[in-house]
Amino acid sequence: MGTTQEEPTLKELVSRLAELEQVYARLQEKLELSSETAPTAKPPRPGVFASDVAGTPAVSASGTNGADGVDATSASGTGISATSGSGTGLVATSSSGLAGHFVGNVSMSNNLAVVGMLSGGAAGFASSVAGTPAVKASGTTGADGMDASSDSGFGVRGDSNSGVGVTGTSQTGDGIHGFGSIGVLGQSNTGVGIQGLSDTGAGVAGSSNNTGVEGAGARIGVFAQSSSGLGVWAVGGGASPGTPPFGITETAVFAEGGPNPGIVATSSSGAGILATSSSGAGVSGQSDSGFGTRGDSNSGVGVIGTSQTGDGIHGFGSIGVRGQSDSGIGIDGASNSGIGVRGDSNSSSGVYGNSNSGNGVTGFSNSGSGVAGNSSSGRGVSASSSSGDGIFATSSSGLAGHFVGDVAVTGNFSVISGTKNFVQTHPTDPGREIVYVALEGGEAGTYVRGTGPLVNGKAVLELPEHFRLVTDTQGLTIHLTARGAWLQLYVVELDTAQIVVREAQGQSGAFDYLIHGVRRGYEQHEVIRTKR
Repeated sequence: MGTTQEEPTLKELVSRLAELEQVYARLQEKLELSSETAPTAKPPRPGVFASDVAGTPAVSASGTNGADGVDATSASGTGISATSGSGTGLVATSSSGLAGHFVGNVSMSNNLAVVGMLSGGAAGFASSVAGTPAVKASGTTGADGMDASSDSGFGVRGDSNSGVGVTGTSQTGDGIHGFGSIGVLGQSNTGVGIQGLSDTGAGVAGSSNNTGVEGAGARIGVFAQSSSGLGVWAVGGGASPGTPPFGITETAVFAEGGPNPGIVATSSSGAGILATSSSGAGVSGQSDSGFGTRGDSNSGVGVIGTSQTGDGIHGFGSIGVRGQSDSGIGIDGASNSGIGVRGDSNSSSGVYGNSNSGNGVTGFSNSGSGVAGNSSSGRGVSASSSSGDGIFATSSSGLAGHFVGDVAVTGNFSVISGTKNFVQTHPTDPGREIVYVALEGGEAGTYVRGTGPLVNGKAVLELPEHFRLVTDTQGLTIHLTARGAWLQLYVVELDTAQIVVREAQGQSGAFDYLIHGVRRGYEQHEVIRTKR
């Protein structure tokens, strides 16, 4: 038979409560005694937090009134290590401060996406996967892909042993735009230093107080390409970019100088500008008031242009092409079948060459014209030299010079070896021609001839005004020949204005006369002189 446990009485419960209060009091005393010596804190252990709900972070920390959300430090390890299978390992936001502040190196095993501005010290990015760039920056809705500036160093610098140092692409804006003492500097041992590609904007645009764009490479220093516009558009000081003139829309290099030359090239020993073309113009220069193309050289060639079928050098402007050289060739143009040098001008010189001791303009051609110049109102070809030949032309089998039209010479006209010929087509045999040789002598001779009537043994004949104007009054000679009958003719008076002839028997008749004189101002012609 079981026993029944009786319920405690009220008195028993009060007694037990008093016992518990005494135990609690003793514990309080012990705690107060032990608080005088603080126990040694145990080192914290890493915590593991996990969340399997999308949108709910494993750890969420927020700080208010200027406090940091998370402040993590490590003596030798990683301050913060965050991983995620499919989401973002670490997300940090701030309304007014920095979303993230790192003192030390930062290592990422995957991509870094920054929405905003990334600033700090020097950053190093590396990629070992072909086709995957170490740094990739893209901007949308008008933002720049990369905007880099430097007070004294490089705004953007790219080095590559075999590939491209820096590549920038843009659909409508600038592929690469840099500001600084050197806006953009690209170096490459075998590849391209700087390469910029753009569909409608600038492939490479650099602005700087010093060098806007500078490229150095063993093969190509700067490479620029445009699908529909200009590869390189260079604007000199004092000029404002405008619309390229003369219908230039697709050109590798367009230089705009404004009040200054568009392109100035100098060389100490080599070629200032060397341009080659398979079918077009090797060099085409245009200028409103200055030089279309100008080349200066101390000992080599100022400007040289070669072309297989087109123009070696073609220039438009107040001076289409001008070349200067101290001792070498001012302009040298060579062409296999086209024109070695061609210059067109509306009002001034088509081609102008100046040299102190060498040739002002020298042109060579295998089958075409060595030098050809066209001008609507000015000079087609203008050449001057202080001590050498203004124009020097040679030909092994053809003509050294061929002029279609009148030729004017200010100065002496000398034939070194040869004759001064008058050539006329044969009237009955097209395969032959008639060649007359000019009369030569030891003086600058003039003459006038004609036929006069003799009446009652006397004739007074007025000579033409043009003979009187160009012939000196001294040194005149006359030859008389009777016509139809024998006459005893003699000269009574002879000067540049008239002649008076008599017949000894007082007979009438006719006679021919030939008078020789010396050109006025050239009476002292030096027949034998020192060789020039």
